[in-house]
Amino acid sequence: MKVEKVTKIGLVVALAISSVACGVGVGEDTAALGEGEDAIEVDDFADGKADAYSDLSGTWLPPVADGPGFSLLAFLRNKKYHSERSRYCDRPCPQSQQNGTYRLTRRGFKRYVTLSPHAAQPVKLEYKLTSAGLKIKNVNATQWFTFSRNHGAWCGAPADCLEQPFIHPMCAGQSTCNANSCGWSCRLPPR
Repeated sequence: MKVEKVTKIGLVVALAISSVACGVGVGEDTAALGEGEDAIEVDDFADGKADAYSDLSGTWLPPVADGPGFSLLAFLRNKKYHSERSRYCDRPCPQSQQNGTYRLTRRGFKRYVTLSPHAAQPVKLEYKLTSAGLKIKNVNATQWFTFSRNHGAWCGAPADCLEQPFIHPMCAGQSTCNANSCGWSCRLPPR
């Protein structure tokens, strides 16, 4: 066991040294590292495992709700999503809502989420999970938008609450969905 750890550490150090020797540095063009057009895009779950960057489940909100783009993103563990977009007009306007499925992929060091809305064209976004939250941008854009995880959870039905991180009281009961917000009832349903 100890020999295995030492071997792994030695491999990491050797890779780091060879990267510097080859002239690949931080902040340089990453085309040589698999970011170019020839890089293969793979599913994040192709190996049957997911890493921390693959768990987007939860409800995400931007710091300014009336800003451009998404005003809410909810990713469920069952690969479904819900989004709401701000609309601009002279009077209060309803949110534009969309439901569909999503797919997580990666190409080199970049990670993508493809939103496939029902009856519309898919939208591919690049994303990063950071200590600040979820950063997301259109693949052809340069501006990143940061979202923070909402302590509450969006829902269209009670089952949606169980498909994302949702903190609830430690009691026997069931999830509830009122006004698109997850809740918990500490009573069991009648038989």
